[in-house]
This record gives sequence, structure tokens and C-alpha cells, in this order.
Amino acid sequence: MKLLLMFALVLGSASCLAETETYQNPVDKQAYVAPGGWKTYKGSPGTVNRPAQKVSLAGVRLLQSQDEMASRTTPGNLGDFIERVHKAASETFALYDKPATLLVQFTCVPQNCPLKISSRGDPPRELLQDFYNRVTQLTPLIDSGEVKFQFTLEVRS
Repeated sequence: MKLLLMFALVLGSASCLAETETYQNPVDKQAYVAPGGWKTYKGSPGTVNRPAQKVSLAGVRLLQSQDEMASRTTPGNLGDFIERVHKAASETFALYDKPATLLVQFTCVPQNCPLKISSRGDPPRELLQDFYNRVTQLTPLIDSGEVKFQFTLEVRS
């Protein structure tokens, strides 16, 4: 529910951080260009994560325009999907005792939501594979066309 509130803001024009016009994506190694700059959406303090969470959602980046995103999925569908991925990460990394950062990217199409993961902090390959396996077993995002986005998950020690 907390994520749902954040994603209602994502597609509606939330507080955001404007970034440079070209985004060098470390996940797929592509350059994305957004006239006027990219926006990384962050919830207001306390709306997305409880401070004691082992795995927290640090920000969401849409890799296409808000209009494209809104024409293909709803904030509720996107929020629900990200919440399920966040839960999978929380379950996977529950006993991991080192800090790590995961950058998780999706390019979803109807009935399929493949992901790519980039990480910092050197989490074991087995944990990353377990997380990947859990996410690929989830019901895909409900969408009517290509939806591209990524988000950051912070794992606390």
C-alpha cells in the first residue's frame, strides 16, 4: 500500500530530481536521452520504507516518457509489481550480512517482464541468481505495451 501511494505520484508528477539529459545506464550499457533531463522519483520520507527494513527501495527511474508509461499501465499495477519484486529481494537477502546495492531493470511487454540486474557490494552470485529466479516466477506487470523502468534496492548490513 505504501508503494502504491508513491507510484500514484510517479505518473502524476511527484517531487523528483532532475538529472542530466543523457543517462548512461549501467545495466544495459545504453545511453538514454530525455529532453529536459531525467527524473528519478523518490517517495517522501517515511512513505516508502520503514527505517529498519533490511532491503529498501531507493528510487524509481522511468526509461520512457510518463505519457507512454501511463498509456500502457497504471500506477497501481506498477506499484504492485515493484512491491512484489521488493518483497522477493527482502526474502532473498534477509540473512545476507553485508551492504549491497541492486539496480534492477525491466523491459515489460504483455505477459512477459524480463529483468536485468546490476549490483555493487559484491553479493554472492548464488544470492543474485536466487533473486532472479524468484522475480521470474512472479506474475508479470499488467501492461498493454512495452514498459521500461528501473529501480534501486539498498541492502543494509
